[in-house]
Amino acid sequence: MIEDHVSIRQRMLGTALARLRDEAGLTTRVAAVKLGTSSATVNRSENGRRPVSRSEVGAAMAVYQPNDDDRSCVLGMLDDQVGNGWWAPVRADRTHRMAVALLEHRSRAVEFAPTVLPALLRIPPYTRALYRHPAEDAAKELAGVSARQRGTSHLGRPLYTAILDEAVLRRPVGGPAVMAMQLRWLLSLLKDRRVVIHVVPFRRGAYRPTGAFTLYMPTTARPVVHTHTHFTSGFLDDQAALDAFESAVSELIGLACDPHESADLITRAANAHERL
Repeated sequence: MIEDHVSIRQRMLGTALARLRDEAGLTTRVAAVKLGTSSATVNRSENGRRPVSRSEVGAAMAVYQPNDDDRSCVLGMLDDQVGNGWWAPVRADRTHRMAVALLEHRSRAVEFAPTVLPALLRIPPYTRALYRHPAEDAAKELAGVSARQRGTSHLGRPLYTAILDEAVLRRPVGGPAVMAMQLRWLLSLLKDRRVVIHVVPFRRGAYRPTGAFTLYMPTTARPVVHTHTHFTSGFLDDQAALDAFESAVSELIGLACDPHESADLITRAANAHERL
């Protein structure tokens, strides 16, 4: 069980080291021998039960031999391992992208999107339309989204719930043809039961503005809230923040349509885009 005082960055660092060890084909026992430590210490480090020193991370990098991107991201997690919260500018911090991927891999998640579709639900033309300028931003974002979708495509039951404002369905990102294609793809996901979608319809009126966020619920750790905009990304795991966002999820689902009615709203929005 993860202890309450362990910071989110420390937890992500341990999870990242576990992933790199696994990709290197090493058990914790074999890794411990190569690192000159005990398997219990390796396990506690990977589970976020103890802080990991810079020298220990350096030794792990030498043994696991990760690629340059993964090495850079892991080293970026070394700073500020204590304290609540973790904020970074989205476009400048690959470490946050790795943290999101790690959370998605091990968690149930509820994501609220008030303006545009969440990354895990986007098709490539939709993503490209969001990042038209400059072109390299679109390419990077598309690669990141594709990797995250591949990382969660193996899930056999709905571990991901999206709460969408109806504006997300009506806004013609990329034009009517792209939007219709995007919404049809959403409907195919619902048929496969890979995701659950709730839509908050316009008729519900105003509600508490929270901005976009994702509540991750890992199987072996306390929940984490990821708040995200186009410019900044932050993780929160203190109890007051968790209580506030769990309350927001309950409120939004209470306002939203059930999955069946939400699918009907998506179908009607797709038909409307196709008529334009």
